[in-house]
Amino acid sequence: MKKYLVLFILSLLVALPSMAQQQGNKNQQRHFNPEEFQTMMRNYIRDKAGLTQAEADKLFPIYLEMKTKQMELNGKMMGLKRKKLDANAGSAEYSKLLTQITALNVELAKLEQTYYAKMCKVVDAKKVYQVMTAEDNFHREMLMRAGNRNRMPGMPGAGFGPAPGGQQQQRRNWPPQGGGNH
Repeated sequence: MKKYLVLFILSLLVALPSMAQQQGNKNQQRHFNPEEFQTMMRNYIRDKAGLTQAEADKLFPIYLEMKTKQMELNGKMMGLKRKKLDANAGSAEYSKLLTQITALNVELAKLEQTYYAKMCKVVDAKKVYQVMTAEDNFHREMLMRAGNRNRMPGMPGAGFGPAPGGQQQQRRNWPPQGGGNH
């Protein structure tokens, strides 16, 4: 019995440094690089929207300018949503806060309207629409990848999306269909 215990401890001592190295590599892969992300997004959008390089060169400066302004407005909105009012704050203070948040939402909509019009001057409206949907799809795919990467080994996934082996999982039926009343 002692022999097996010693072998087990020795195997742990050999395996732990290797496992720590693998974990270190995973942590390095998780480091977010904004420039790399923006390049990936630009390439994805260009490919999915079917933009030529000339169209992309005209469109992306306008697109990135819009995204910068949207981020600024979204930051202001999040600041307002996180704002802690005094415990004694009344309805008037909350009403003022809601009015400010709504005004920023309206400003965001007007900003999009303005920039979509600018983009339609350099490429066809269909391509602008395809850029919008490609961006949404890119973010959805990135979130799914991040979710798969952050899942603990051996834990079941969400039931759909790419499996660790790269194969598409089947969506689980939830809530269950039929089968009587509960």
